[in-house]
Amino acid sequence: MSQSRIVPSRTVLRRGSLPGPLYWLGADLPQERLRIAVVGSRRATPQQLEHAFAFGRDLAELGVIVVSGGALGVDTHALRGALAAEGETPIAPLAVVPASVDAPFPKENLGLYREIVERGGSLCSKVAPDDAHSRGRFHARNDLLVQMVDAVIAVCADRPSGTLHCANSAWRQKVPVFTVPWSPDAPHSAGSHALLYAGARALWPGAPLREAVGALMRDPQGLLQRAAELPLWPVAKAGCATNPQQTFDAVATAWPCYAPGAPAPGLSPGDPPGCDAGLVARLRAELRQAGEHGLTVDELAATTQTDRTAVAATLLNWTLHGGLKRVAGSWYALATASRL
Repeated sequence: MSQSRIVPSRTVLRRGSLPGPLYWLGADLPQERLRIAVVGSRRATPQQLEHAFAFGRDLAELGVIVVSGGALGVDTHALRGALAAEGETPIAPLAVVPASVDAPFPKENLGLYREIVERGGSLCSKVAPDDAHSRGRFHARNDLLVQMVDAVIAVCADRPSGTLHCANSAWRQKVPVFTVPWSPDAPHSAGSHALLYAGARALWPGAPLREAVGALMRDPQGLLQRAAELPLWPVAKAGCATNPQQTFDAVATAWPCYAPGAPAPGLSPGDPPGCDAGLVARLRAELRQAGEHGLTVDELAATTQTDRTAVAATLLNWTLHGGLKRVAGSWYALATASRL
């Protein structure tokens, strides 16, 4: 790869300023293009990595500059997805690295970095070529990344994590944040559900992503002002639980179908897919008897003599598919009388 150069930060930042120089390797960054960061866990599951790759590919094919940190896991797959984009004008990505662009790491990604530059993309960093690496620069890298983008997609995240730090930096800088609403038993999902709880918008690759890009082009600040809307696409499934109850409690208030009398339109009134049919039948019987008053998770666990975590996970999945609503606090009821 060629040697780095210093670029004026004002020419590449969307907001704020830098106290020092910004080091650059590769092509200049088109100012007119939408830029979206795709970030997430280094230890992501295969399905989460597939989502990261799909986000990167779909964004590049839409003419969006994919920005990521270059770490193993989600970052790497998002960048590779952008390079795999097809079509007439796919856009090469930008990697924001925590070390010098002349000696980026991890070493497993040196070939990826070289391909990014050769394909018309670029690397950037606040770290000078002769400066030694330090761990604290990961957070500084995240802050720089957010200064350069129009939105952040957090594919998956643990609590705590660098991904959550990146999302918090985005909110401080008034940058819209999206995340994937993984099922309660998905690994590396606690942070994602915490983001939903805090007001991030739910997102999937494909049609939901295209709609989000359109909304960003029309009114990016509007995405910060409106509550998250429940998409009409199925919730992604993933592997074993780390703390299903924590993720259930975190995501509960993020979805409008938890509001009184506001079930998600167009979703199936039937049993939620992937749930134990016997437990759903017992829950439905208790909720039918409770009527509009509803019952809490603890009450339903007690009356059905079922583990609270299993009840919570089932209620979450059922509510996301439009069969339940949240009536007050932690009380849940069947969505409409017609669905009894």
